[in-house]
Amino acid sequence: ISNCQEGLSRVTLGHFLIKRVIYEVQEELPNIKNFGTLSPIPGFVDWFNYLDDNKIKVILGKSNTDMSFLKSPDFKVGDVRILSNKENLTKLVAHYLINEKDTKGFPLGDVTRFHLRNGAIINDIIVNANVSDAGFKRSFGVMVNYLYELNNIEKNHEDFVNKREVVYSNKLKKFL
Repeated sequence: ISNCQEGLSRVTLGHFLIKRVIYEVQEELPNIKNFGTLSPIPGFVDWFNYLDDNKIKVILGKSNTDMSFLKSPDFKVGDVRILSNKENLTKLVAHYLINEKDTKGFPLGDVTRFHLRNGAIINDIIVNANVSDAGFKRSFGVMVNYLYELNNIEKNHEDFVNKREVVYSNKLKKFL
C-alpha cells in the first residue's frame, strides 16, 4: 500500500485497504490472527543528519560508539560498517520511531503514524532490509516490521489517537 502519487498523499485509501485485506485473508484462512508489514522509514536519514554528536551519544548510551561514518560522503550501499554497528543503528531507529514526536505529540514518521493509527505495534527493526539506493538514502537500508494483532487493533488505535501511546514489542525494549 503506497501513496506514491503526490495527489494521493492526503487520501486515506491505505486505512481502508489494510482492514479490507485483513478481513479477506481472515475469511479464507481463519486461523491467521496476526498480520505484519515490512515498511520503509522515510525521513530517518534526514533526522539523523540533523542530530549533533551529543544527542547521538545520549541515544546510544553506554555503547558510545562513533556513528559519524553514517554522515560521511563515502558511506554507500553495501558498506560493511552497517553490520558491525547493527545494534547501534537499531537503537537510533528505535529512538526515532518511538521517542521523536511532532508538535502534536505523534511520531515524526508519517509511515509510523499511519500504521499506529491503524492499530499496529512496532514489532521489529530490520537492518539491511532495503539495500536499494532509495532505501539507503531514506533510512540507511533499515525497515520496520509493524504487527497487526487482531485482538489488540482497536485498543492500540484508541491509545495512539487519544493518549499518543506508541506501542512496541518487548524485543525492542532493550534498545531504548
